[in-house]
Amino acid sequence: MFVALTDFPANPYLIPNKPENANGITAFIETREKEILEKMLGLLFYRLMVDGINALPAEWVTTTNYSIGNQVVYGSEIYEAASSGSGNTPGVSGQWVLQSSNKWLKLKKGDAYQFDGRENVWVGMKECLLTYIHAMYLSDYNTSITATGVVKHVAENSEAADPSKRIVEGYNKFSKYEGSFHCHYDSLIGYLYANRLLFDDDLTAKGYASFWEYVCYKFVWPDYMNSHGL
Repeated sequence: MFVALTDFPANPYLIPNKPENANGITAFIETREKEILEKMLGLLFYRLMVDGINALPAEWVTTTNYSIGNQVVYGSEIYEAASSGSGNTPGVSGQWVLQSSNKWLKLKKGDAYQFDGRENVWVGMKECLLTYIHAMYLSDYNTSITATGVVKHVAENSEAADPSKRIVEGYNKFSKYEGSFHCHYDSLIGYLYANRLLFDDDLTAKGYASFWEYVCYKFVWPDYMNSHGL
């Protein structure tokens, strides 16, 4: 939903887009993304988030000839066409009207927030998950399952390198983006805490006293990985 194979075109987050393995890696990316988000956010909030993001308008496309009333996503905002044939960039002409802020779009794309009287930044789901998906790719695709067991890949005409250092670095960067109950700076947990009242109605409708009560019960935050990959 947030990350695709095309998001890994070059180092430091390179995943080769080869015709013979693209489908398998696409499925791997989708599975890994879903698994970690369900684990971190809890199944209930994950499903609420999916529904909220799926209900967003499509991204603005330069070549599309929009009609009055059409809505588009541009950056982290939603705009509505105020005239037929709206082709100019949203936000820079009178052809578009800025709509109310959408909490699911901000959660997806990233946003600034205040904590301890200072401005912090949530980088958004894609930038956060890129580090995790790439680390898991290096880990999972360093070996494969065969009829005789688990085998390690050895490339022809080159020397196989140990990916452990890059796996640890990528995973720990992901953990930093997620934050923890003890660290709300520039992190997902910090962003959700600062905006917790926006999500109250979604969770009180499910029997919780507040969104933050749900967070305290259900959210799981990843620990940092050591140099041994543990």
